[in-house]
Amino acid sequence: MNTKVVPFNPFIKNKQNANKVAQEMEQLINEQAVDGWKFYNFYTTETLIAGSNGCFGIGAKPDVLINLGFLVFTK
Repeated sequence: MNTKVVPFNPFIKNKQNANKVAQEMEQLINEQAVDGWKFYNFYTTETLIAGSNGCFGIGAKPDVLINLGFLVFTK
């Protein structure tokens, strides 16, 4: 069995809702299906983006925790 993992991190702008995200996900699943890939699951993970001390503290940025999404396909 072959596996393919595709990043999926939609962004909702003002006045948009979950339907936009569902449409994006459906489009991506259908695009992969054309090449014979079958949707398997959706996973999320958290990762920490390290901040910086800046120069003498000027421009310092804190660590940021972000969520990443992935669609998994099998063939």
